[in-house]
Amino acid sequence: MSEIFCSVLHLSAPGAQNGENNNLMSIYPMYTRKITHWFARRSFQNRIFLLILFTSTIVMLAMSWYLTDITEERLHYQVGQRALIQAMQTSAMPELVEAVQKRDLARIKALIDPMRSFSDATYITVGDASGQRLYHVNPDEIGKSMEGGDSDEALINAKSYVSVRKGSLGSSLRGKSPIQDATGKVIGIVSVGYTIEQLENWLSLQISSLLIPMAIMLLLLLFCARRFSLHIKKQMLNMEPQQLSQLLIQQSVLFESVFEGLIAIDSDYKITAINQTARRLLNLSQPEPTLIGKRISSVISQEVFFYDAPQTNKKDEIVTFNQIKVIASRMAVILNNEPQGWVISFRSKDDINTLSLQLSQVQQYADNLCAVQHEHRNLISTIAGLLFLKRYNQALELIQQQSESPRR
Repeated sequence: MSEIFCSVLHLSAPGAQNGENNNLMSIYPMYTRKITHWFARRSFQNRIFLLILFTSTIVMLAMSWYLTDITEERLHYQVGQRALIQAMQTSAMPELVEAVQKRDLARIKALIDPMRSFSDATYITVGDASGQRLYHVNPDEIGKSMEGGDSDEALINAKSYVSVRKGSLGSSLRGKSPIQDATGKVIGIVSVGYTIEQLENWLSLQISSLLIPMAIMLLLLLFCARRFSLHIKKQMLNMEPQQLSQLLIQQSVLFESVFEGLIAIDSDYKITAINQTARRLLNLSQPEPTLIGKRISSVISQEVFFYDAPQTNKKDEIVTFNQIKVIASRMAVILNNEPQGWVISFRSKDDINTLSLQLSQVQQYADNLCAVQHEHRNLISTIAGLLFLKRYNQALELIQQQSESPRR
């Protein structure tokens, strides 16, 4: 026994309690990290679904608690008023007033028994001016003092009220009303009660009637959460956020690295992206954030190329952008068989002309090289023939002539 007492003292000591608190504080972050790690490994679609499910469950639990509390409060109020009305009506019966004055227990029983059979109250009790029971559902309790200590307001102050007390039948919600004679003197009391157990049974019935609608609501929320997560996944092209982020970075780098001007516009012909080359070729001094959201017609003076046959792609058309000749192409962006916008790529026509001239010069140079190579082959063939015919002197003279002639 002393060992147990010592162990209890040890556990109740401040050091032991601090040790337990420290252990709990160290365990809590560990489980939090595990849950966070497990949640982070789920796919984005499943994370959205779990978040909506968790939020919906919390909301449903909060609603359940609120409805239960409101239902219980309303039930107690309604049953209390019912008990009070029954007590006031019973105490006002002239026959009961006369029977209580005469302490006629048989007459009181004859009056209350039919009433109790039609009432849903657990009990109806009648007492005299001193609180002694004149009628009770349990005959053995007749003659004993009423329990609960809540009869003074009715017996002394002649008030009718509702109280919750524990009596011979257990805790109950009871309505009490004084019995008064013709002069207003309190000669007794009527108590009509509903046990807490009975109230809990009624509350369970009312709450159970709400379970099916709430279960249907929860299933509907689960269905909507699943559909919403699938919709989000579809809008993200079945990709994870990390993949989208990486794709966006790659697209941004690729967008700025090409040597052609690139402009992306949406279905409302508003600019969604424009690279540095496009701004340079069009002599646009505004930064990209300023141009984003503007209509393409307010930035580039060209109506036909952008608006003509929007469903048709265009390739390598010579057009004028802001009085600058360019070679432009237009490619539609299609998602779910619906146009989402267009991507316009263009390059300066002067750059194409310069490139064509350079290519022509390269081609001419290649042709000259081919001609020199052909002459060189003919010379080699001639020298080889002279050597084969053993005309060494003629071969030597031909070689000397070629070496003395100016280089081509």
